[in-house]
Amino acid sequence: MNTITLVKLINSLLPDEKILEDVSCALNSELEKGGFNNLAREEVPPKNAPSEVLTKRFIMNNYETGFGNHYVSKVAVGGVERYRNGVVIPKYFFATLYYTEDLRLITVDFEDEAE
Repeated sequence: MNTITLVKLINSLLPDEKILEDVSCALNSELEKGGFNNLAREEVPPKNAPSEVLTKRFIMNNYETGFGNHYVSKVAVGGVERYRNGVVIPKYFFATLYYTEDLRLITVDFEDEAE
């Protein structure tokens, strides 16, 4: 199996549309609760702010861990504001989505910095 085949497989299993829908639901839920006080950004995104999927990956663990085998996706909330020297700056902040091996959403973490 080559890289192109793996990319197609991950994209078919975890399409951008699913990720964007999940991040939108989590974002709107946090906004309704008055969240994001823990982030450095003073500007809060509007409800249903557009976002952009940056990465998707599958993590295989040989030992039992908290999430076991799982998928992770990094999203730029508000889209990409700047991209310079290999560094992506989101308009608002990043969201990291964690999915089980069978693609159920585990959690969404909102953060100022990329990993």
